[in-house]
Amino acid sequence: MNEKLAEARKRYEAVPIPAELSAQVNRSIQKSRRKRAGHRRWVRAACLAAGFCCAFVLTVTLDPVTARALEPIPILGGLVRVVTGQEYYEKDQSKDIHVTRPELVSDGAGTALTGRINEEINARIDALIAEAEERAEETYQAWNETRTDGDEFFLPVDVSVNYEVKCSSGDILSFVLYESEVRASSYTAVYTYNLDLTNGKELTLRDLLGPEWKSIANQAVKIGIYQRSKIEGNVYFNMEEFGTEFESIEDDQPFYINEAGNPVLMFEKYEIAPGYMGEQEFEIQLQTEP
Repeated sequence: MNEKLAEARKRYEAVPIPAELSAQVNRSIQKSRRKRAGHRRWVRAACLAAGFCCAFVLTVTLDPVTARALEPIPILGGLVRVVTGQEYYEKDQSKDIHVTRPELVSDGAGTALTGRINEEINARIDALIAEAEERAEETYQAWNETRTDGDEFFLPVDVSVNYEVKCSSGDILSFVLYESEVRASSYTAVYTYNLDLTNGKELTLRDLLGPEWKSIANQAVKIGIYQRSKIEGNVYFNMEEFGTEFESIEDDQPFYINEAGNPVLMFEKYEIAPGYMGEQEFEIQLQTEP
């Protein structure tokens, strides 16, 4: 199967790229980058702005033999799905918290898998809530210690934890856990889960794209940025104007699998473009030949 994927990637890499894009990519490789401060999944917004998601599609063509080799063979059995578990509300003078916990349930042999994932999700959410509560209390205490006469109103920190199922095909289950905090500024965190239910494995970009997964993903993003930048109003970080531009995805780049079975790379606000551009998504479409 790896040989077939290698052949598919060679055909993909043979697709011509615009000359001006090649020059742009070559220049970017030679230039330095800024270091991302702090944990890459946390992004602090200087202001609250409405964002939007964009999607760019890169096609990797697989021949029918390879496509058949990729067809799942049921191993776990039963049905695994995501449902809404416990909903949690807490509100006081310093915070307003609303948590919707996703929960995996199984009616077959996938109980061990669902139990392990549920344990991880609950531990992660509990930690997020504890950290958010601590930050909210610190913010309130700082306000209380520095407020002046007549300053009687404190805007509580709004904390939200929710999830979205991206793909539930019977063989693949993909969903995203979102955590956000909003007051004078905003924080966001994204955690993705991509499960192959035929063998109980958490899928990676390498599993989907092969050994050259990072090169394929990087090319998808660079071509996507190039094409989107032609649209009036679209701006991405570049060396000349911002002193930085996209070079490569991270080893743990967040992604989900959509209903078509394609990986979609996720970039948060301010990561590769100004905040008004919103979150950015780049789909790498795996397409079989007829």
